[in-house]
Amino acid sequence: MEKRTMKNLVTVSLLSVSILFSACQGGATEHTPDAEDTSEAVAKDIKPTLANADSAVTAKIQEVFDHYIHVKTALVNSDAPEAQNGARTIVSVIESFDASSLPADQKAEYDKSVSGVRTNAQSIAGEGDLEKQRTTFADLSKHVYALVKTFGANRTVYHDHCPMALNDKGAMWLSDEKDIKNPYFGKDMLECGSVEEVIQVK
Repeated sequence: MEKRTMKNLVTVSLLSVSILFSACQGGATEHTPDAEDTSEAVAKDIKPTLANADSAVTAKIQEVFDHYIHVKTALVNSDAPEAQNGARTIVSVIESFDASSLPADQKAEYDKSVSGVRTNAQSIAGEGDLEKQRTTFADLSKHVYALVKTFGANRTVYHDHCPMALNDKGAMWLSDEKDIKNPYFGKDMLECGSVEEVIQVK
């Protein structure tokens, strides 16, 4: 009787792991534009929409992105104090830039997203709880994505998604490398997720 119970427990555990792995790896097909019904989604290549953006704003967005990666890496490593440091630097970079001299169309696009970046970065900078940082990071990622998708970041950027993040609500993030390193789970599920888009250098 005990052997049968143990066997059942092992079977249930293996099944649970299999379901989690499948959900994690298969989530991208639901969120990837134009993805075909295949077992592995193909990332979509895109280019920034403002190909001739002012060099001053693209340089500033590159700085924002650099420190966004700082925050992401800290969350991958489950390092809340370091995530705070990276977020503080994002706020400093934004506050040091005067966007008033930008062409009207570029300023409008910049202003549309940068306030959200600042607000979310300030929240992470003032929050010591790792899980709350990760929740706010999902919103920060959306705003940084909007900036990078419009202006670029002077490098190739990977738009990643995990369908199991935030209690299975799903969440995206950006990376400067193709390999998946999940900031929402850290080492517990480091490779959970997939690349949905590759934002090329303009």
